Amino acid sequence: MIHVVSERVYKSGKYWRGCLSYSADGSPEVLQKWFRGSSCMDICRKMLDFSSRGFSPALLYGKFVEEEYLPYKRNTIKLSSYSRLHSTYIYHCCRLSGHALQEIDASHCLSVLRDMQQDGFSKSSLDKVYEFFNNSFNYAVQQGHIDRNPLFNVPKLYSLQPRKEVSVYTDDDIRKLWQGCYTLTHLARYRFSVLFLLMTGLRCGELLALDKSDFNLPERFVRVRSSFTYVYDTDKGKAVSLIDSPKTASGYRTVPLNDSAYGIACHLFELYPHTPYFIASGTGTRVLPRNYSRMLQRLCADCDVTYRGIHATRHSFATKLIRSGVPVKTVSELLGHSNVQTTLNLYVHPDLSDLRAALNWLKL
Repeated sequence: MIHVVSERVYKSGKYWRGCLSYSADGSPEVLQKWFRGSSCMDICRKMLDFSSRGFSPALLYGKFVEEEYLPYKRNTIKLSSYSRLHSTYIYHCCRLSGHALQEIDASHCLSVLRDMQQDGFSKSSLDKVYEFFNNSFNYAVQQGHIDRNPLFNVPKLYSLQPRKEVSVYTDDDIRKLWQGCYTLTHLARYRFSVLFLLMTGLRCGELLALDKSDFNLPERFVRVRSSFTYVYDTDKGKAVSLIDSPKTASGYRTVPLNDSAYGIACHLFELYPHTPYFIASGTGTRVLPRNYSRMLQRLCADCDVTYRGIHATRHSFATKLIRSGVPVKTVSELLGHSNVQTTLNLYVHPDLSDLRAALNWLKL
């Protein structure tokens, strides 16, 4: 049974808040339960509902995340994004699953983040965990489980790892890959699409999702409208492949084809005359990302080129344009970045010679 000690209702900004002090099952300890609503009447109704239900054990963070927050996110974001969100919880944030939601403070979250920091995780990984905690607590506030986000006004942590330079294929590497695509006939026919990636800067998923209908060869351009992903579906308990939207809204774009990209596209059209896909497997289905990665690894090994990953083709494309003096805004639009700052952070890093040249302007 609940014995109400005191009640307090007040308006905070555009919301009403209430604090119910109570004791449970005859215990002398006074507990507090916070409520948030759209009106004073709404708060009073929630207080009455809580006191009439009787005492219930504290809501654990893990129970809240698994039964309320993750199901809510599953219905609001695409599957690939949800898969990454779920992995963030499973591998990092679940350390707080046994804590009562109302008892969690900033120190608990920062303990998880500092351990990751000491283990050498990147800033991107730290930011994902921070955002998971922050967003889940905001949702808990909206649902009336807690009165305040414990991470409110708490800054993000930085990574102790030095900034990694983007990995690119050199001009010599690209020359070897170009020759290898025409001489290594034992590899899959879609090996020529590696050259297409180097000439267009498409993401691997965007390439694998291309249909022939996305091309306008007379006008020499291709429309990027989707991405092929392979993610773990928690509902089905297995990995599934699907055609999804591009990574960002800016991912929907039109990419012009230069002479080299146009020639490769025409060649691939001839290699796959009986399929609607731009490239396909031996059975006529879409090529899976893992199979494409294996093909590129074999291509690099046979060409005596260090394998730097599929995304390095995109980095190579962007880096070559930046070094050639192409405006960053243009490069950003070709890559489908959500903003120019992303392009600047990734590819524009002045070296010592650039810094020395800048200081040479300061003459007495």
